[in-house]
Amino acid sequence: MKKRNKRVVNKRLLDKRLKERVLSIYERSKDTIHQHIWVELLFMVALSLLVSGIVFLIVSHFIYSTDIAKREHITYDESRAYVQEVFLENVARINEVASEDYDEESIKQYVTDIINYMYLDPDYVADTQTYLVDGSGKIMYQDGIVESLNLIKVIQRTNNNEYSDERNKFLAIYPVIINNEVCYLYNESTLQPIIYREFTDIGNILAIIAATGMFILIIFRLTRDKIAYLEYLSTCLGEISKGNLDYEIDIIGEDELAQVAKSITHMENELKYQIDAQMRVEKSKNELVTNVAHDLRTPLTSIIGYIGLVKTKGYHTEEEAGKYLEIAYNKAEKLKIIIEDLFELTKLHQQGIQLNKESISLSNLLNQLIEELMPLANEKQIEIETYIDTNHTNVWVDIGKITRVFENLIENAIKYSPEKETVYVELKSIKDHVYIAVSNPTEVISQEEIDKFFERFYRADQSRNSNAGGSGLGLAIAKNIVELHGGEIKAN
Repeated sequence: MKKRNKRVVNKRLLDKRLKERVLSIYERSKDTIHQHIWVELLFMVALSLLVSGIVFLIVSHFIYSTDIAKREHITYDESRAYVQEVFLENVARINEVASEDYDEESIKQYVTDIINYMYLDPDYVADTQTYLVDGSGKIMYQDGIVESLNLIKVIQRTNNNEYSDERNKFLAIYPVIINNEVCYLYNESTLQPIIYREFTDIGNILAIIAATGMFILIIFRLTRDKIAYLEYLSTCLGEISKGNLDYEIDIIGEDELAQVAKSITHMENELKYQIDAQMRVEKSKNELVTNVAHDLRTPLTSIIGYIGLVKTKGYHTEEEAGKYLEIAYNKAEKLKIIIEDLFELTKLHQQGIQLNKESISLSNLLNQLIEELMPLANEKQIEIETYIDTNHTNVWVDIGKITRVFENLIENAIKYSPEKETVYVELKSIKDHVYIAVSNPTEVISQEEIDKFFERFYRADQSRNSNAGGSGLGLAIAKNIVELHGGEIKAN
């Protein structure tokens, strides 16, 4: 009993595993079909051929089971050959008997029996008449209405029967020797038709037409959605080619057509991004020209104005003239800074720029810069707190360029902080990277404004008359330098 139960359990386990394997194969096959359009097409063609083959068999079987594809063929050749064979046998028998040494009465009786009792199968012969005539045409050994035959006409009729329209007639006359006298055995029979029923090609033709129609119908039905999707993608491309880059494309399925749709969507997004980027560059260029003109014109106007006053002696005292010249000089210095920064930014944008990298301790560099900028911080009574990690902060950098980055960041933090506040400088090592943060309190600034910090000539003061001064290029230069070093800079 235990062995039997164990056998039943094992059978159930095998059935369960087999079922799971079949389901697994089915799911994998289903996924493969849905993910590859060529597999889908093969499946469609195979299914169409299978159904078309079944339709062909059904239609051909139906047609051949009826009289639609049958054709009757009537022939008398077999009946004619049969009668001729029997008739020749009897002629041979008569000649054989006549050649024996029998008396005339015995021969007469034997020949009469042959003529009267000659059996012809009714399947081949409907009616028959056989006569034995002598050379003059007189009928021998038979009593009846017909006493004689015209041998010439009989022979002519027999010869012409082959070419007559009366295909159901058999006429034959053969000579026999009886008592050393030439006689003739004549037979006239009405033949039974032999009907043959044969199948024509109409059944196969109709079956092929039905199978072909079914194949086309199934292929059309199965590929209709794919063709419609292709037409839809073509329409989408037409819309995109007109410049409508916001046109949304529906992604249907997981096969290559879906991948094409995804690629078109990706292309659309890339085109949109490139056009937006190009527009941003164009806008940036326009703003750059405007800002450069503004930032150069303002100090230049002041310089021309103050020098003009000195030139025309529009001052009251020498001290006032010196003051005018000092203002003009300061404006010229500011103008020089703008031009130098603009030149530096232009160089950083050039391809193939070389960095003169050296090993340096960032902790030492930051401490040195903070010490140098303390006088600027003291003017606004600003404290600078540092959280500098001295371990693992040695890096390979272009010292001159990286110094400019940190100098600009700390200086900006001091300039744009309210008085009597604190600026925080942090340095720490994270795995194979170095993290530096410069933080300072400021007025509430929107995220949109923060995102523009690293644009050229941008200042939070939109009037561009900030007392903080500067060229407006510092953070843009800093961003380019950091990215040239393979780093990242951002504002929060």
